[in-house]
Amino acid sequence: MKKLVRSALVFIAALIAVIVAIANRHGVTFVLDPFSPQAPFLSIDAPLFSIIFAAVFIGMLIGGAAVWMSGRKFRKKARVFKKQINLLVKEKGKEKNTAPPASSLPALPEPRSD
Repeated sequence: MKKLVRSALVFIAALIAVIVAIANRHGVTFVLDPFSPQAPFLSIDAPLFSIIFAAVFIGMLIGGAAVWMSGRKFRKKARVFKKQINLLVKEKGKEKNTAPPASSLPALPEPRSD
């Protein structure tokens, strides 16, 4: 069910992207020089949809980088815990190998059936 909903949402998003691209295929000049808009130092002539998609893509990259950087402390804790678990597992394995044979251990009491 989740896969079907996800597929439907991806299809709708792709359809909207195609509609935006078709509706905004005329060329525009993208200027990055705020001081001289008539004779810009840096400008790009491109279809409007490509500029919109580039802006969305750059925003996704910046947002993803921010989320990744904010999770740094959790990943560090996870690494520390993983090292501790591995160390405990190794210690437990050593204890099993050096444990006395089962015949020398005292017998456990039988469980009560009440």
